[in-house]
Amino acid sequence: MSQRTFPIVGAFYRPPAQTLLSVLPVGTPLTLMAEPDNPYDPNAISVWLKSKDIPISAHAELENTLLPFGFDLDQICSQEDWHIGYIPKEIAAVLRANGVIEPGNEVEVSFAVAPNGSPRVAFAEAPL
Repeated sequence: MSQRTFPIVGAFYRPPAQTLLSVLPVGTPLTLMAEPDNPYDPNAISVWLKSKDIPISAHAELENTLLPFGFDLDQICSQEDWHIGYIPKEIAAVLRANGVIEPGNEVEVSFAVAPNGSPRVAFAEAPL
């Protein structure tokens, strides 16, 4: 079984996404969803994190880093899901064209980190 990873982009524009990504351990479950009604890209694929998957060990760090973004830990934990970014446009177009991610279907992936520290999603099996 081979693993394939793709970057998560756009977190900067989705506070508190960068903060959430910074505390996630590799392997944290994430969900991909097609956004065919996205006004900027009909092939858009969004990346989501379930609040229940944020490790308790990260709560203290989150509490100290969320306030500048106007959030607190209770708000983070009370919301079921967080939209934390997108798959890059060019990759999303290929994934959608090949039927890997269809509108209305969620695809489970996991959090990964590139050698340079940038956030990524990891498919258990290479989709392409």
